[in-house]
Amino acid sequence: MRGQVVSMAEICTQRDLNCLSDPDRSTRKRALEKISKDVNARVGKPDFTADVVKGNLDLLHKPLLKCVKDPAEKCRELSVTILAALVPLVTAKDVEAIAAEVRSRSCRLACLSAGVVAALCVLPVAGGGGAL
Repeated sequence: MRGQVVSMAEICTQRDLNCLSDPDRSTRKRALEKISKDVNARVGKPDFTADVVKGNLDLLHKPLLKCVKDPAEKCRELSVTILAALVPLVTAKDVEAIAAEVRSRSCRLACLSAGVVAALCVLPVAGGGGAL
């Protein structure tokens, strides 16, 4: 590959991202299921590099963290599954934005109950050492 172009098409389309904020829970669930299926199909493949994962996390982390607070349990579960699959593939520095979001009180409570903190526990706290 020349120049390793990182695009959202690696994991999802703009439509998938838009569907994550749709008011209809079945639409959000379908989008999360599609993204989860695409992530699982790509994990472990040689072209699914840390740069590709980081580029996708930059686009996906905010919608996924909103889904962690979703009223529908399946949406919460799928978003945690996706994050848990992607986060170990990049460095802590690369996912600092996710850690910052999880540290916010409202998201921390949802993430604790959903298990996201376990996936992010190795990330350093901003401004000092230690884990979440």
